[in-house]
Amino acid sequence: MTMKLKRYQILIIVLFLVGAIVSISEGHIVGALIGVFASLGLFVFWKKSRVDNSPVTPSRSVPSSTDFNKSIPSPDKAPISSVDDLVTDNFFVAGTSYRQEDISSLACENDLYSYTKKELIDDSHDDEKIYQFEFFPCNVQLIPEPENPHDKNAIKVVVDGVHIGYIKAGSCSRVRNLLESGKITSIEAEIYGGNYKVLYQDDNEKYQLETGSTPFGAKVIIIHHK
Repeated sequence: MTMKLKRYQILIIVLFLVGAIVSISEGHIVGALIGVFASLGLFVFWKKSRVDNSPVTPSRSVPSSTDFNKSIPSPDKAPISSVDDLVTDNFFVAGTSYRQEDISSLACENDLYSYTKKELIDDSHDDEKIYQFEFFPCNVQLIPEPENPHDKNAIKVVVDGVHIGYIKAGSCSRVRNLLESGKITSIEAEIYGGNYKVLYQDDNEKYQLETGSTPFGAKVIIIHHK
């Protein structure tokens, strides 16, 4: 590929050469040599810079017939659903009041809960319920219990190996159908409750810090195709 120098670069090189010629005419051999070498050096440097910075057109390989076959799924292997047809169902967990200690074993300390009133004000955490504990469930299992003496349709909820309660009786049929449908993409859980504090402004626009506590509760989130 032929690389052309810009006009100002050619002008600078010409000026150095003219200076060399003038130096020779005046008997300044050293000045002439400097002008010649400077012009040659600039010429080589600019040519190399333009080659190095020139865009490289990537080579394109022509896909083989095998590649085309891989990119077009056959009708029997084509995906039957997409993200657009995903549905999210929430199911509250019953019996958590009997398993408060078990649920607390899954808790992590919330650093914000230890903040003073001033620190909460400085960080703009007003009108926000800040719980002492946070929960980050990873593995959620829904386990049918046909031998449960109280309800043969019972479905146990186990989070990270800890039994936290049961799907509410009125939702068991729905959940069982989902489990048997093969359409579930993920099962998640949300655990909440415990000691909390709330920073708020009273009628006189003074900041107040209210504390309270609620029992631990949970809900199961099932994401599935229609």
